[in-house]
Amino acid sequence: MNDELVTILHKKVLRYHTTKSTKRKNRLRNEIFFKVQPYMLKWLYEILLKKGIYLSKQDMTTSSWECFVFCLDNYKCDGNIPIPNHFYKYSNYFTSKTIIKENKKYESTNNELNNIPSSIKHNELVENIMEIKEFRNTLPENYMLVFDDALMSLNPHTGDRLNRMSESKLPQQRYQESKKVFKWFINFLLKRIV
Repeated sequence: MNDELVTILHKKVLRYHTTKSTKRKNRLRNEIFFKVQPYMLKWLYEILLKKGIYLSKQDMTTSSWECFVFCLDNYKCDGNIPIPNHFYKYSNYFTSKTIIKENKKYESTNNELNNIPSSIKHNELVENIMEIKEFRNTLPENYMLVFDDALMSLNPHTGDRLNRMSESKLPQQRYQESKKVFKWFINFLLKRIV
């Protein structure tokens, strides 16, 4: 973000906070957002990537708007914090309190699999494993790698896990999203026998 844009944004943010008219306030908010959005998307992507969270483009756009509003509403006009610093810092805080917290709810697959009782009937287990194998064979080759990775990532012994992202031709985000879906599906099939 260049100095000229930072100055323009600072003036607009100050105007936003001092304006009483809702209509004018909304117009200013939207103007600021369209100037900041490319940076918001970049910052959010970097922050979430460090945490291993991959969102779809639509979720990323929605999150960038929510994060932007949070950052804008929490800007302290009496301080001298530059807009980029404030927005990055508050984006980090926003993601840890909302997006990351929300994603942790869905990452409980490993814990749930460890709780499957050992008294499962052998033929039911084999039947479900056969369903998993049949499903895998219907996938395109690129997605078979992802499926194998998802299946092995459910193994409680971390040394036995696979990470085949480097072998895949899929973009990183699609690979990670597909892996989450496959983990959920495998977990669903295994839980049917409990």
